[in-house]
Amino acid sequence: MIASRALLSAIALASQNFEVQAERDFIMSKIFEALQIPVVEVRESAMQTLVELVQLQYEHLGLYFTQIALATYQAANNDEASVGLQGIEFWTGLTEEEINREKKSLPTKSYIRNSSSDLIGLMLQNVNKVTVEDDEEEDDETGVQQSAGVCLHRISALIGSAVLPPVVEFVKANILSQDWRQRYAAVISLGTITEGPDRDSFSKILNPSLEQLLKMYQDPSIRVRSAISWFFGKVCEHYADIMTQSEEVTKVFVLTLIQSLQDKPKISEYSCLAIEKLAESLQPVNPN
Repeated sequence: MIASRALLSAIALASQNFEVQAERDFIMSKIFEALQIPVVEVRESAMQTLVELVQLQYEHLGLYFTQIALATYQAANNDEASVGLQGIEFWTGLTEEEINREKKSLPTKSYIRNSSSDLIGLMLQNVNKVTVEDDEEEDDETGVQQSAGVCLHRISALIGSAVLPPVVEFVKANILSQDWRQRYAAVISLGTITEGPDRDSFSKILNPSLEQLLKMYQDPSIRVRSAISWFFGKVCEHYADIMTQSEEVTKVFVLTLIQSLQDKPKISEYSCLAIEKLAESLQPVNPN
């Protein structure tokens, strides 16, 4: 345990070592070995070291990409939550790194774009891991499920509308489930990607589903109602014109929002945000 923590602390000082193949291979082999040790804290430290390498050794990650992918997928799907969280954090950090590189017109290895299909699948599996047993609880979901949602959000920001097909497929498979956890996960997955796709692509997905989604404000599960309120708050923040595309759509939506103000505090809070963003979108543009 002490050795794994020492490696985590010292990895930032190993830049020269990573320029020498034999030394780089040795360091990486020790990280992968640590990920196999049957002590949670050791595996967690090893995974944290991989997270640190995203920024420190971005250029060299491709040399070990298959091993890293296998290790992080294993951690996210089968390991203890603390290790799985770090496995997902690796991908969130890598996505953020590539977003920043593209913004700055820096060279990118396109790690995320090239592995997006499998990666989105991994995140959706973990978004579906709703851990709370009581849907009366109003606290936000935490742990692997929340981290996977954050990662999916950043992947969406990077690859845009390409995120839609697998997420929509996941939503279709879960949105009508008898299990509130699956309905909840379906809405959360859709909400996490609202900022990525372009308006037209998102509209083509949302419009045919509006009636069904609005009915979820009446879902028997408090958590599902909270999730759908959060989702439409995001929609109004980024695509408010979809909700004002016709008088009938606007009327039904506004009435739904007003009725939801009588629901639990968190639900009414999200509905207030939706109303605020909707009103802002309807304000006349100041020509000055």
